[in-house]
Amino acid sequence: MEIACGYDRGMMRGRVEPVLLLAIYAAVEPAELIHRCHIPLPQPGPLPNTVVPEVASGLAVAWGAPDQPPFVLLAVAFEADGGTDIQRVYGALERPRELGFWPMDGAAVEPLSLDEIARDDQLFHRSARMQLLRHGVQEAEACEDDELVGAAVSVFTGNESSGRLRLHFLSADGRNDWTALVSCDRKERA
Repeated sequence: MEIACGYDRGMMRGRVEPVLLLAIYAAVEPAELIHRCHIPLPQPGPLPNTVVPEVASGLAVAWGAPDQPPFVLLAVAFEADGGTDIQRVYGALERPRELGFWPMDGAAVEPLSLDEIARDDQLFHRSARMQLLRHGVQEAEACEDDELVGAAVSVFTGNESSGRLRLHFLSADGRNDWTALVSCDRKERA
């Protein structure tokens, strides 16, 4: 994770404590969770800085059939303080019907579902910053214990062989500006 700037809003105002939630979904209607993970990152030193997970982590999905539905990767970045908001959002990743997304570029007139994002290749190519909603409420505003820095999605059609994604997260106040570097490698089904 590249951290250009960071702000810890916790009571002690220490160094930022970055956490990344990743989830991958089959883009069927409604979207189905395939796998999710919680990745705590080490506290960075002086900023700007780059940090990597202390333990290797990742999501594995096998694909093969050309008519297979696309996959949607959802990444949510938090600045951790107490952890309860992170726990709530991590739990909600299991229930994609609760989630909605506003593109940060204003390209949609109403919140999109994950399967709508996967179908709209004019709007989303490789990755896009999003506002995350849960039950129609902006999750960043609902957070009281942790700060939701941002959310991003990427769509995979199954035609990509590999790649490296840059998923950008920027808090509403601009105090947290982070970019996750995610490697994606295609592995054929055995």
